[in-house]
Amino acid sequence: RVSLASPDLRSWDHPDLAMDGVASATAVRDAFRQLTSLANSRRPDARLLGVNVSATSATVALLGIDARPLEHGASVLRVTFADAHGAAAHDETTTLIPSTAARLERALGRLRGRDLFEGTAPAQRRALFAALADLFLRVGAFLDAHAPAVTRLELRPLAVLPGGRIEVREACVTVGDHYVRSLETDAPRTPA
Repeated sequence: RVSLASPDLRSWDHPDLAMDGVASATAVRDAFRQLTSLANSRRPDARLLGVNVSATSATVALLGIDARPLEHGASVLRVTFADAHGAAAHDETTTLIPSTAARLERALGRLRGRDLFEGTAPAQRRALFAALADLFLRVGAFLDAHAPAVTRLELRPLAVLPGGRIEVREACVTVGDHYVRSLETDAPRTPA
């Protein structure tokens, strides 16, 4: 997978700025040229840091996860599909975390496209929802541990792999005013 590295053009806002199935050094070079050209035509003032090259596995589905902390250790979790078709369908569900695998399965069962990632084998479904419940428990713990500095955590895409495994491909942590104020108060003072 080759994806554009830019603070101005995030890959989940521009899914066409990533390429999967790039299998050689020559193809990586060509992907770099295509992605930077596309990015420059889309937004000439964008800061382009290069590309991220990572090994990936074949995916069953790509999910978008958006988690925001609430009070008392809970978080609200919004799940969508991270590919262009899923985004166009506005297929999403919302639930609270932490959650059990069974509650999570019920919440994700509200997605119209759930058949894309659930699979048909019972063992695969159990493995998938156990992995998702574990990941979302960690997401909730992270948000709780860093509240109120962290206001949002996005995982886009979260790849569902064959066999019920999952892979976080990109993450974005958004910090709020509390974090900025803490930097101002913690900064060392220089003598006048």
